[in-house]
Amino acid sequence: MTRQPVFICARVRPSQPGDGLRHANAHTLQGYAEAAMLDSVQRGEAPFPWNGLNAFLRDDLPEERKAALEICLAWLPHAARVAVYADFGISSGMRGEIDRAHTLGIPVEYRNIANL
Repeated sequence: MTRQPVFICARVRPSQPGDGLRHANAHTLQGYAEAAMLDSVQRGEAPFPWNGLNAFLRDDLPEERKAALEICLAWLPHAARVAVYADFGISSGMRGEIDRAHTLGIPVEYRNIANL
């Protein structure tokens, strides 16, 4: 089997008051990101391991968040498709990745993980 490169799009930032997103803390979202990666692998895909960026880039520091988003957007054009894991809503960062995929003509697929 040949695995296609898939860009995984899922929330990283914990909920903030008034953001309109489903409540989730950093620990929950990290677990969700890991579940999304596993779901992608089980589908026979080769997911970009973006959630690993959190090991050395902090989302709460603007310059590091900017670097992480730039890294993701640099990799995005190489994806066969974008898989949006939307159980916890779509953040502004995710919206930017989705918009970029549409601009590049990359198919976008919305997914949910059962039993959340």
